[in-house]
Amino acid sequence: MGITVLEISYDPDVVQNQYVGVTPGSTHIINIDVGEGNEDIEYSVYGYCDIHKKVLFDFEWWDEPYLGEPGASVNISWSPEINKHAVDRTDY
Repeated sequence: MGITVLEISYDPDVVQNQYVGVTPGSTHIINIDVGEGNEDIEYSVYGYCDIHKKVLFDFEWWDEPYLGEPGASVNISWSPEINKHAVDRTDY
């Protein structure tokens, strides 16, 4: 069956993992954008797929455990167990 769901994780101490439904056999070019927050603006890490023209994940939170801008890297995982997970958004 292949990959149908991707697990995207940023920092489990800050935000929950997100799950993205993907079309099996599809290709993704993901651009990651980050935003440094403050007490009025939340911190953010977004992932946008240039091929599908969709936001695949968006982590936002108020309490920043780091100094400065959040890191622009995420972990992307797949497994048969992850394929069974309900998704937060899709590429289709």
